[in-house]
Amino acid sequence: MEDSLCEAVEPFQGGGEPYDAQCAFRIGCRNAFSHYEGFCKDFRNRDVMADPVPDAVESLEACQAACRADDGCEGVEWYPDTQGWQNHKCHKFPGTPGSGGSSSMQVVQGGGDYLDAQCYVRHCFGGVARLRNDRWQHFTGYCRDRSGTDVQGNPVNLSETLEACQSVCSEDLSCEAIVWYPETRGYGEVKCWRYPPAPGSTHSGRGDSTEMPSQGGGNYLDAQCYLRFGPDSFTHFDGFCTDRDGVDVMADAVPSAESLGACQAVCLLNESCTGIEWYPGSGGWQNHKCHKFPGTPGSGGSSSLPVVQGGGDYLDAQCYVRPHSGAAVSISVPGCRVNGCQRSAGTL
Repeated sequence: MEDSLCEAVEPFQGGGEPYDAQCAFRIGCRNAFSHYEGFCKDFRNRDVMADPVPDAVESLEACQAACRADDGCEGVEWYPDTQGWQNHKCHKFPGTPGSGGSSSMQVVQGGGDYLDAQCYVRHCFGGVARLRNDRWQHFTGYCRDRSGTDVQGNPVNLSETLEACQSVCSEDLSCEAIVWYPETRGYGEVKCWRYPPAPGSTHSGRGDSTEMPSQGGGNYLDAQCYLRFGPDSFTHFDGFCTDRDGVDVMADAVPSAESLGACQAVCLLNESCTGIEWYPGSGGWQNHKCHKFPGTPGSGGSSSLPVVQGGGDYLDAQCYVRPHSGAAVSISVPGCRVNGCQRSAGTL
């Protein structure tokens, strides 16, 4: 830890209650970097979009300095002995759509195999508050796997609010869901449970399945299931996108998007975007492979309601709906500031 580069530290805040100071210290030192072998990846092990920094090619220190000068910079990729990707030794994150990899999520690790790439994640973004924007899809009942079997989990004893329970899950890249008991004391007298069980743990909770949770529906007390989605997660449906009544929805073409990742990135950069339609093997509707929702009147279909599903039959259309655009979804937003971090929460 580069203490000389640490800035003032404040308690990490969430749900109106202070979290431990150690957590704040880890993410308060936002000018320091954590080093990982290999090129940088997001928490789903995908290559992340990055922009080259041509003027910072002389040293790792100069590359990192370029990142420190940008409040929005999350990390850098450095090639110590080669000329680097596309003849640039230094790249910083996040990148503009179409640059580098396909993911627009934050860099949190290395591990990619390309030349002599080295990943340096800035502490404010690579520590506990590592995701810009986790989204939570809410289901009534205990969390179940795809076959309808209750899943195993671990108790989170210190979480007394839904937001605190979600924050514990957000701090762990392996956490996929939580169960929260809003009115009762919960299973085993614990209100908050995380899924799947933490590696090496022995407490499995009340479920039998070790598969990934994908739905609610389990009947136990007042259990509520929340599935975790990262900020660039989309729910995929076959067919073109439709509203809740199955009606084709107005959409605008995105001529510049030449890949699914680029099409999704355009949507992610627009807070009002509710989803995209992508044509993987054909030229697409009106010779455009990418379309985003909502569209301007007269574009695409007839409905102006949000897209919530696929099912439409046209060419090879595929529908991708952003999690927060359909049914009720809670959102937990970690945000960094100069002298520490704070957490805010709300519902979209």
